[in-house]
Amino acid sequence: METLTGATKTTINTTTFNTGVYFVKVKTAKGSSVEKVIIE
Repeated sequence: METLTGATKTTINTTTFNTGVYFVKVKTAKGSSVEKVIIE
């Protein structure tokens, strides 16, 4: 897992991910959310 402190934007290289549905948890000082990412 990669932790970025103070970042406002980050890019995740998904070229090695298998096809499927992934869930990414995003945490900030204001709270957290879970985003669904679909790799085709």
